[in-house]
Amino acid sequence: MNQPFSNWAELYEESVGELSEQTWLTGIINSLRALSITSGEILDVAAGTGIGAKVLSRFGSFEIDALDASGEMLSKAADLYRNKILGNMANSLNSFGEERYDAIVSAFDSVNYLQQSDLLAFFAGSQQLLKKGGVIVFDYSSPNFLETKWGYKDDIQKLTSGDLEWRHRYVSRQLGTITTLTFFVDGRQDWVEYHTQFAWEHIEIARMAEATGLVVSHIRDIKRESYNPTANTHVFVLKRKCDEQ
Repeated sequence: MNQPFSNWAELYEESVGELSEQTWLTGIINSLRALSITSGEILDVAAGTGIGAKVLSRFGSFEIDALDASGEMLSKAADLYRNKILGNMANSLNSFGEERYDAIVSAFDSVNYLQQSDLLAFFAGSQQLLKKGGVIVFDYSSPNFLETKWGYKDDIQKLTSGDLEWRHRYVSRQLGTITTLTFFVDGRQDWVEYHTQFAWEHIEIARMAEATGLVVSHIRDIKRESYNPTANTHVFVLKRKCDEQ
């Protein structure tokens, strides 16, 4: 079975690059701007092809490291990052040391790929990597979106070299929503990938954050400053509990 993103990497920016950039701008960038963070050291988690690095470089003066589990995706990022690190966002952070970054960011629903135990590990690893006053900022597809609006949706995307079929199926809160990506060239199947995403209520995320020494400093809908649980995507800002006391 193909690993997620192993084949999609070739088509990623053509298929979702514009949407990803817009998500970065309305999510991560707007939150960093509100926090007056325009410089410093940043870790881009699940960095992919480097869309985030391009956006961040237009917004401020940052030294950016990239972490991603897909070598195929990272290879597309060229020299956009100071360091490119191949590793899992849940289990690799604890080997980075302590208090290295002013901000840890993750965009375009990457955190939704984490089951509860992995989300706890991501929070714990990120907490130890933050400098004093540092923040974790990520966007997150809501349960309402993954389970209802996206839970049983099919689509075919016409790309330059073929057709990309999207097939979403919600299973359960514990087993997630499974997206099957199938790429066809001249009507023949070329490859298939399976992507599983999970969504937890904001109260559950807050409890997991608190269990790892973090607090939710701010939560909003990606398109507005207020919070509505029925919105498709939310943006979370987390800080170290010791910095908030």
